[in-house]
Amino acid sequence: MTTKVDIDRKAQFIEMFQDLLSLLAKLHGISEELLAAANCEMNHSCWVVFTIIHDAETAMSVPQIATHRSITRQAVQRQICLLLEKNFIKAVENPHNKRSPFYVVTEQGIAFYNETCEKVYDPWLSKLAAHYNYDDTKKLVGALKELDGALNRIDFKSLTATSSTLTQ
Repeated sequence: MTTKVDIDRKAQFIEMFQDLLSLLAKLHGISEELLAAANCEMNHSCWVVFTIIHDAETAMSVPQIATHRSITRQAVQRQICLLLEKNFIKAVENPHNKRSPFYVVTEQGIAFYNETCEKVYDPWLSKLAAHYNYDDTKKLVGALKELDGALNRIDFKSLTATSSTLTQ
């Protein structure tokens, strides 16, 4: 039986997800504008894939990046091709799968990453950070990581399979 608390909790999550989707779209747009204004050599989607490779503790393959970002392999592969073309990343052998290499950032890529962060993102982030209390921001980051963990533990594919059979 569904209780009022369950209904209120569900409504709270719906509102939160709508707000998060709106915020993500806004952040994507801001990033695109910042990169374009700086005459950067890539768009936001390419920057995201590049950042994942840059920040990874170990080299990653296209399927790993796609899973990490929850996007298609094809979308990741398009960005990989651009990054390889610019010599910002390079392929290294994947001992587990010869057809799916790992990718790492090159020295040129590291220099580009650092310059882009300093020139494009740091001024904007400094202004944004000035509006927030450190402890509040730390709590928000913790809550987002907790939500991410919960989303990773729920098998939504089995739920979507069940709901698609209900609409038939």
